[in-house]
Amino acid sequence: MKTIRELLSAVRERAGSDRKAAPLIGVSQAAFSRWRAGEDYPTDEHGLKIAELLGVDRRYVLAVIRADRAKSDDARST
Repeated sequence: MKTIRELLSAVRERAGSDRKAAPLIGVSQAAFSRWRAGEDYPTDEHGLKIAELLGVDRRYVLAVIRADRAKSDDARST
């Protein structure tokens, strides 16, 4: 399973920069950069937009976000 950082990097590559990628998802450049740095995580709603932009299954992206947010290895692996 990929990480949300990998998925966000794919969005960034398609857009060309954080500045161009952020509005595609509906967030500020600062928020997008925090997500890519692992300092914060997208909401489920933003995850749905990420899935749409990448042509990836929505459930997969939501699972990736929740796994990355998980505090324990047990929760992450589930």
